[in-house]
Amino acid sequence: MDVSVLDNNFVFSEVFCFTKKADSNKTFTWRFSSRPSRDPCKSIVRQKKHHNRDCFIDYDQDDFVEIPHDSDSKHNHAADYGNHHRVPIFTEAKKIAVKEKFTAPREIIYGEIKKKKSITGRDMPHIDNGTRRLRYLRAKIQPANPRKDEPFFDVKEDFFPENFYQGPIYAGTGASLTRHLLFFTPVMKRQEDCRIWFLDSTFYFMNDPFKQLLSFNGFIKNSKGHLKQIPLLFCCMTRRRAIDYSAVFQKIKEIVPFLESKGLSPTLKGLFSLLSENIFLPAPTSAAIFTGAKPSSRRSVTLNLRQHTTKKAPIQFAILYSSYSALPIFLIVSVFDSLRNEAPPELEELLEYMDRNWIRGKFWTPENWSCYNILSRTNNDCEGLHHQWNKLAGGSNLPFYKMTMVLEKLSDEVAITSELLCHDKIRQHRKKVTELKDSILFSLWARYQKNELNTMELLEEIVRELKSTFPSHVAENPFNIDIDELDMSVEEEV
Repeated sequence: MDVSVLDNNFVFSEVFCFTKKADSNKTFTWRFSSRPSRDPCKSIVRQKKHHNRDCFIDYDQDDFVEIPHDSDSKHNHAADYGNHHRVPIFTEAKKIAVKEKFTAPREIIYGEIKKKKSITGRDMPHIDNGTRRLRYLRAKIQPANPRKDEPFFDVKEDFFPENFYQGPIYAGTGASLTRHLLFFTPVMKRQEDCRIWFLDSTFYFMNDPFKQLLSFNGFIKNSKGHLKQIPLLFCCMTRRRAIDYSAVFQKIKEIVPFLESKGLSPTLKGLFSLLSENIFLPAPTSAAIFTGAKPSSRRSVTLNLRQHTTKKAPIQFAILYSSYSALPIFLIVSVFDSLRNEAPPELEELLEYMDRNWIRGKFWTPENWSCYNILSRTNNDCEGLHHQWNKLAGGSNLPFYKMTMVLEKLSDEVAITSELLCHDKIRQHRKKVTELKDSILFSLWARYQKNELNTMELLEEIVRELKSTFPSHVAENPFNIDIDELDMSVEEEV
């Protein structure tokens, strides 16, 4: 009897494949692997045990005894050729599927087939059956995902790597109580080296009961001054109210007692938006910028402003209001009040919202979100970081534990990114238009500091130059910002 054992499967005469069914003191019992529900093959093979050796490695052909399907035939089906090729392919594919969680099952199987140079068409595995096996394997090792109406589900902490999941954050009381989940990346221990935080949020691959992924990002820098943005921590939020952000920031302040920020730096795209893009929601406990909640966009839809902003006057005022963060802190309130008196009535409710939440708010004030004389920097200044994350996720509205695998992979890539940057193999990408607009901003700020422009002229010049897709001229003005004061050095160990 020609038998070969391959990873708890054995192939008989390179035709029939069996898997282990039972284990007794004296024998292993193997049954035929392909067992249709209507008429399964009853053929089995018994293997004699030897207690002084490994029966899966050191075995004799005489140890196997075949018991046929019935008295008339050994099997009730035709021979299945190629098992001696297919079994190793599926065995290796399963190992890769567990290790590489985001590689498509079909891609894994194709890769294993390519490694088998001698395999012929008849011996090749069935692709649909193979992908189904890998999906089933991944589903078995992954905990059950929470329901959409289950915000207080039981979190399986043993599913996460060590020191990745940091526990829950509770906000509110009674019926308004909610819970957010916090995750750290390996560089969180170096948070004291990061002089500035970039706070952002994404919604694409989040699914109920979570409403958004709040990320805290920082910049690392090599000896040549090249930068790269990396994630520092993630917070899966089930609600987006001020009380929730306050609870998140307070929790981080407790975990990171050395937290102290020395500067702000928003994204250019969020700074100069027209009611449809991001505006900055800063964190007062860390003097950081939060980009991505899109309150202006949500508020404009709620107030049905899009049908009212067809006239020139409302549009011009909306552009002015979206550019406030480029003004000095001590002038924002007075300029807002001055322009509010001249604003069209269509914008009154929006201005009331801005005044209540951003100008004289209890949580956000101009001291938190003004970016006057500060360079705007993100990974590529056009939401490129989130585009990369979304591509890695492979789809929208991911179940919770699959979503955390995306965060885990992002966390694992931080050390690689740091090593690449250290050897100048990777760097930040900045669009030319963004660099030109930054230059224009600093040129206008320099003129303002020399009293060549008053406050309203400064605001109007900023709006005129930066509301367009591309600036009308290139200003020759150096960026008056000391990057060394804002970024972590990549030379240190992550």
